[in-house]
Amino acid sequence: MDTERPTPENAENETLEGLFTRDHIAQVWLMYHQKAAPRGNDRIMLQVLTMHPEYYDAWDQATTGSRDEEIVIDGVNPYLHAYFHAVVENQIEAGDPPEVAETYKALMDAHMDLHEIIHRISALLAEQIWAILAKDRPFDRKRYARDLAKLRNTVARSRRGS
Repeated sequence: MDTERPTPENAENETLEGLFTRDHIAQVWLMYHQKAAPRGNDRIMLQVLTMHPEYYDAWDQATTGSRDEEIVIDGVNPYLHAYFHAVVENQIEAGDPPEVAETYKALMDAHMDLHEIIHRISALLAEQIWAILAKDRPFDRKRYARDLAKLRNTVARSRRGS
């Protein structure tokens, strides 16, 4: 299996394998400092990284420090935070599952902050990942879709109530 990072010529054929690692964050962060133009999933990851200036030191450390140590800043693992952000951004861009894009649009229409939207959707995704890891359950796409619908409905109700 080819695990080589995509080049600009084959970026549209890239897979998610290897994307959500500290090495990937380090590569993307170095591209940012070198003013290289990222493509595909690297573009999304760079957007995520630059949205979080509070974690710039962690991104720098990914390029120079040990990748084995756990880093927590204000109770948050910045790498996991970035990974969830990137996954949700990818789901929105790909329209898969479609309920993520629907939720994003509904919350944008409700004038919710973009960053808050991603965090809300990420929280629902994190619940799914927790069930996979802690309870040895498969990803429950139907539950994820139901949770996203509940989020849309909650925001819609709060808008009607204001």
